[in-house]
Amino acid sequence: MPTAPHQSASPHVRFPGSSIAAQDLGVHRGHLHRVLTGERQSKKLLARWNAWLKAHPEFARLQRKA
Repeated sequence: MPTAPHQSASPHVRFPGSSIAAQDLGVHRGHLHRVLTGERQSKKLLARWNAWLKAHPEFARLQRKA
């Protein structure tokens, strides 16, 4: 099982794996962050983010619970 980079486990990281996911999803990491924080709306990108997390459980485990 792959492991997440050690920086991802930092309490200061709000969305672990988002930079890697943005690159995989073909979007700018700033845009992904704004969508995840609710500053921008994109149902398609949120769905793609959730699918990416399912494919990368090492990052899914690190996500903060709402």
